[in-house]
Amino acid sequence: SEEILEECGYKVEASRLEKIKSFIGSVGASGGVQNLYYAEVEDSQRVGDGGGVAHEGEMIRVKEMTIPELDAYTQQDQINSPPGFLFAVLWFKLHKAQKFEK
Repeated sequence: SEEILEECGYKVEASRLEKIKSFIGSVGASGGVQNLYYAEVEDSQRVGDGGGVAHEGEMIRVKEMTIPELDAYTQQDQINSPPGFLFAVLWFKLHKAQKFEK
């Protein structure tokens, strides 16, 4: 929940995190284990801008998308996103998106 606050600007209790998977972030000697979680947030939980911790060298841009925007983004020929993000999108589409689609 601390990472959500630092990177996205939302205050989320740890008990509200749903663990999706653990996976190796990349191949090779530097591939560390990443843990992927899901949390639903509301505007009332926004307490900051996010963007990461500057003194740790983090420069994160928060991008909110509707489901149709997400679909259009992932249907491009070239996607400028890491595989972990794309896995998270696939998981969301399979397990959660129908809750939000009208």
